[in-house]
Amino acid sequence: MASRSRGKRSRANIDLQNLIRQKLDSSASFTIVRTWSSRPGDDRSQAIVVGAVLEQALERAIATHFVLNDNEIESLFIDQAEGNISNFAVKIKLAYALGVIETIVRKELTLIKNIRNVFAHTKADISFATPAIIKACAELTLSPDLLGSSHLDAKLRFAKSVEVIYLYFAHIDLPGFNPPLRCSTSEFYKSVFLHHDATARLVKTLKEASEPSQDR
Repeated sequence: MASRSRGKRSRANIDLQNLIRQKLDSSASFTIVRTWSSRPGDDRSQAIVVGAVLEQALERAIATHFVLNDNEIESLFIDQAEGNISNFAVKIKLAYALGVIETIVRKELTLIKNIRNVFAHTKADISFATPAIIKACAELTLSPDLLGSSHLDAKLRFAKSVEVIYLYFAHIDLPGFNPPLRCSTSEFYKSVFLHHDATARLVKTLKEASEPSQDR
């Protein structure tokens, strides 16, 4: 009986690990990123989910630089893998080292990661109305630039910063994308994150290009 019980637990653990490895397709991820903040729901669970979606997009952006097959790439992002890079903070550092992002977005991603981690790990009852969360979100700089206003509540600041970074990573889902994603050669990156030239037009164009289509 004991050995069978251990076997059942082992099978259950395998099934749970398989759930962890499952990923959303790009159209489902894009919908979550664009709409989560306006939908009813608990702030904690929403922040954790959208943080995970952004982390998945970061993984895919990093992976454009790898000379590995899909299985080898997947193993690098799994907790149990030897020499893995499953930690969000490590992925941000690697993205910076590979030139996927530069200092501005590295700082923003790190703050998003820190806010997500608080929602994921605290035992306190918190929300985007919690003073410490409000203070942290006030340090996010991309959302006011994107929307042309500094008078944004904490949740909208967090949501729009996640969205604009995700949209940059979404380049890899556009038809014909082959080269590694690099901030130094991305007009979207330079315009939105560095110079803020025609930000609204660029974001609108990328959103339209990233929309699920009947032809794709």
